[in-house]
Amino acid sequence: MKVPSYMLSSYVGRRVITPAQRDVLFHAFSQRLNIIVCGNHGVGKTTFLNAIANELHHLGARTVLVQNFNEFSFHESAKIHPIFTFNSPITEFNQALAAKNGIVINELEAGIAKPLLLALRRGRKGVHLGLSDCSDAGHALMRYALLSKTSFQEVPHLIDLVVHMEINTRNQRSVQIKAVDGFNEKTSEFILRDFDTLNKSIQAAS
Repeated sequence: MKVPSYMLSSYVGRRVITPAQRDVLFHAFSQRLNIIVCGNHGVGKTTFLNAIANELHHLGARTVLVQNFNEFSFHESAKIHPIFTFNSPITEFNQALAAKNGIVINELEAGIAKPLLLALRRGRKGVHLGLSDCSDAGHALMRYALLSKTSFQEVPHLIDLVVHMEINTRNQRSVQIKAVDGFNEKTSEFILRDFDTLNKSIQAAS
């Protein structure tokens, strides 16, 4: 069953994200930042990635969609762009990584984690990937490191932002956005910049 064809504006209208969070995400898209979208099962990660893919299409970016995107729904104009599903040989994924297309990965798994890691090490940008079973941003980064079989210290050089989705007992969704600034070896925790500080730094630079 396909999910609704959302745009980020619909999340603002439903008060899942704020206008400021939407603007920061648009800034991230323009800068081709690497983003993890995470949360527990059923929180709406796939639908949010659908919205990101639609926004990338709307911005004119050629976008590669990886793994289980038969459940996604797109605006009519998106059909002019190629859609890649991970039923194809790994060589096609490597070719997509080598191109300048935006990449949206529904759920990072071991089979694609290694080639993605190698591409990120070479400076690949514009990657948006999903991770399930994550209680917060730090947990998502640790899961990414374990799936990719890389060190926690390397992760901040590969991932720029984490979007963590939550749902409360009243079935209300919310989103937290944090920037990845480093890894503290003494505390074994990632150094994360909160949204307000991130937003102020973007505004100061513009």
